[in-house]
Amino acid sequence: MSETKRILIVEDDIDIQETFAEILKSEGYEVVTASNGREGLQRLEQSSDFNLVILDLMMPVLDGFGFRAEQLKNSEWAKIPVLVLSADGHIHKKIEGMPGIAYLKKPPDLDVLLERTRKHCR
Repeated sequence: MSETKRILIVEDDIDIQETFAEILKSEGYEVVTASNGREGLQRLEQSSDFNLVILDLMMPVLDGFGFRAEQLKNSEWAKIPVLVLSADGHIHKKIEGMPGIAYLKKPPDLDVLLERTRKHCR
């Protein structure tokens, strides 16, 4: 990669968060993590130059739906594509109509994670 891409992972499961961060870093991405939607928004306030957000939907404090609603209120943040993680088999219906979103079923195939990250990382 000629220019380092930055990814924000918003995920409350520490094992998933650390695994994704390690894999993405090994692929040359810069990774920032948050354990819930509120922390994710704080990371965006600190720096909005992310190329992708990987977002869990079910989290304490502020869930992924709340995070995405707040993200869309800010014109700079709204430009950042989101890859949603969910164990819900009907997630595609729940995120229908949310702009700039793709989804990945938990537990994810790591090759699929990398392929979707490359595809959606602007």
